[in-house]
Amino acid sequence: MRHALRSVLRSIRRHPGHQAVAIVSLTVGIACSALILIYVQNELAVDTVFPDADRIYRVDSDWRDPSMGLSMTTLAPVGQNLVANYPEFVDHVRIYQMFNAVTVGTNSFREDVIMADSSLLTLFGMRMLQGDARTALSRPRSVVITDRVALKYFGRLDVLGETMEFETWDRGPQDYTVTGVRESLPFNSVTWWDTDASEYGLIVSPLPYGDFFGEGGWNGWDSRYLIHFVRLAPGVTAEMVRDKVDGFIDRFAPVEYHGNLRIHLAGLETLYLADQNGRRARLLRLLAVLAGVILLIAAINYANLSSAHALRRMREIGIRKSLGATRSGIARQVIAESLIVSGAALLLGLLVATVLHDLPFQLSGQARVLDSTWNWTTLVGLGIVAVVAGIGGGLYPALVMASFHAGPAIQEGTAGSRQSGRLRRALVVTQFGIAVILVVSAGTIWRQMSFVASRELGFEKENVLVIDSVPRQFDREGVDRMHRVTDGLRSVPGVVSASLSWRTAAEGGDTRAVQKPGSRDEAMSLPVGIVDGAFLETFGLDLVDGRFFSSDQPESNVGIVLNERAAEALGWEGDAIGRELVVWNAARASEIDDPPEPLPVIGVVADYHFASLRQRIGPLALISVDAD
Repeated sequence: MRHALRSVLRSIRRHPGHQAVAIVSLTVGIACSALILIYVQNELAVDTVFPDADRIYRVDSDWRDPSMGLSMTTLAPVGQNLVANYPEFVDHVRIYQMFNAVTVGTNSFREDVIMADSSLLTLFGMRMLQGDARTALSRPRSVVITDRVALKYFGRLDVLGETMEFETWDRGPQDYTVTGVRESLPFNSVTWWDTDASEYGLIVSPLPYGDFFGEGGWNGWDSRYLIHFVRLAPGVTAEMVRDKVDGFIDRFAPVEYHGNLRIHLAGLETLYLADQNGRRARLLRLLAVLAGVILLIAAINYANLSSAHALRRMREIGIRKSLGATRSGIARQVIAESLIVSGAALLLGLLVATVLHDLPFQLSGQARVLDSTWNWTTLVGLGIVAVVAGIGGGLYPALVMASFHAGPAIQEGTAGSRQSGRLRRALVVTQFGIAVILVVSAGTIWRQMSFVASRELGFEKENVLVIDSVPRQFDREGVDRMHRVTDGLRSVPGVVSASLSWRTAAEGGDTRAVQKPGSRDEAMSLPVGIVDGAFLETFGLDLVDGRFFSSDQPESNVGIVLNERAAEALGWEGDAIGRELVVWNAARASEIDDPPEPLPVIGVVADYHFASLRQRIGPLALISVDAD
C-alpha cells in the first residue's frame, strides 16, 4: 500500500491536471449526493423522536358522507372506549387545535394552542424541564408550555405557578396556571407541534368543562372534531387489532353512525410521509434516486478518466514487467492506487457536505430533526460507493495492463488503446445519456415551478403582509378591538389598505354547510371566509356583480358574497343577486336544530385560486365580520 501511495503522489506531480479533475469530479458527486441524503435522512426521521413511536397510531375516519367529519379526526369517545374494552390498547389522548388570545402582563399575542387530555405528555414521552408529566395537565385550568414560550412571556424557565390569561370562548378571560415546562421538540409537521414559529407551544387542560367545550363537546358521541392518538401494547401491531377496530363503530357508537363511519389506525411513523396523498414520500424516493444517479455519473466519469490515464502508463508497466513484476502484482497496485484516489475524494466530499449540511434545509425551508449530520447507514453507503468507484475505475485498466507483453509496451507505449477506447466510448455515451435525462427532467421541473410562480391567482399577492400575532376574538368587543388595529395600520405611511379576516385570500375559509331556504337535504359544503369591507381592495379581487361589504356602513353587511363558481353550482349564474342562502356554523346541516336566518346574496366576485393550483377553483362564499 505504501508503494501504491507513492505511485499516486508521483502521478499527481507528473499529471496534476488529470488527477485534480479526477478527484474534484468524484468529490463533487459525493458531496452533492451526501447533501441530498442528509435531507432525505432528516425527513425520514420526523416523528421517530418519540419513545414507542412504532406503537403510536392516529385514529383516522372514513366517512361515507365526507361532510359529516374530517379524515384525521373522529368521535370524541373512541379512544377511551378502545382502551376500556380492548387490552391491546394501553393509552389514548384527545387533541383539539385552536387559536387563542394569551396575555401575560402587558404582553398579548394570538397563539396556537392545543387542548388535550392529561395523558398527552406521557403518551408522547415529553421531556419535562419543570413539573411532572403524569399530573401537569390533570388540574383544572392548567397549562404546560415549552421552554421557548416561557422565555417569550416570562424571560426565564422557572415559571411554575405563574398565570397566563386565556380568552375562553364561553367565559371570557380566565387565568390558567403554568404547571409544567417541557422541552421544545424537533420540527414535527404531522402533529403541528414546535415548528420554527413555536406553533402549539401551549397545551391546556379541557377542565373545567365550559371554558372552551362543554362536557358533551369533549366526551359526547356528537363531537366529531377531536384528533385521537392511541398506543398499543408491546408486541401488538395494527394488523393484529384490525378486526376489532373495523367493528368498533357498529358495536359501540350510536346507530346513526353505523354504516356511515369506519375508523382505522394510521402509524405515527408513516403520517409525515403519507401526508399530501403520499406526495412527500414520492419526492423522497425521487431525491434518493437522484442521489444515486449523481453518484453513478461521478463513478462513470472517474472510471473514464482512469482508463484514459492508463494509456500513459504502458511504458511504465512494460518496464516493471521486464524487471520481474507479476501480472497479479501489477493489477493489485493499479486497483490500490485507484482506491486511494477514490478514498481521498470520499473524505473531501464528506468534509464539503459537513460544512454545507444546512444548505438543503435553507433551500427547502424545512427545519432539522436530526441531532447529528451523519448516521452509520449514510456513511457506510457512501463508503461502499467510493470502494466500488475505486475498484471500477482501476479494475479494467489493471486487467488490460497486466495482460500486456513487456516488449511491445516498452517500444510503443500505447498497447491496448483500442480496447480502452471502446470502453471509454461506451462510458461517455452512458454518461451523456444520463446527463441528458437529468437535464430534461430539470427543465420540466423548472417549467412547472415557473408556471406555479407566474400563474395569475386572481388576487394580489405582492406587497401584501400577513400579521397573525394579533389576538383574534370574533365577538363584538373583539372585532372592535381588531378594527382599531387595522385602523392604526392604515395610518402607517406606505400602507394603502388593511383588512381583517379569519383567513387570507390564499386560504379560502372554513368548511360550512350552505343551503337554499327550505332545502336542508340539498345542503352543499363549501369554504366560507369571514372578511371585512377592506378585503376586496386589500387583495385586489374583482367584483363582477352587486356590491361588496362596506367598512363605512357595517349595518348594511348582513349578506353573503359568492364567487362565480359558487353561483354556477347553485344554478344562479348571472342571476345571484337578491337570492337567499342559509349558512350553517358546521360542515353539515343539522337534522335537529332550526336553520339560521337566510342571508341575501349581495355580490359576486371573480373566481380566484384559494387552494392548490392542482385543483380546479371551487365554490366559495364570504360573509362579513361586522354582521351581527
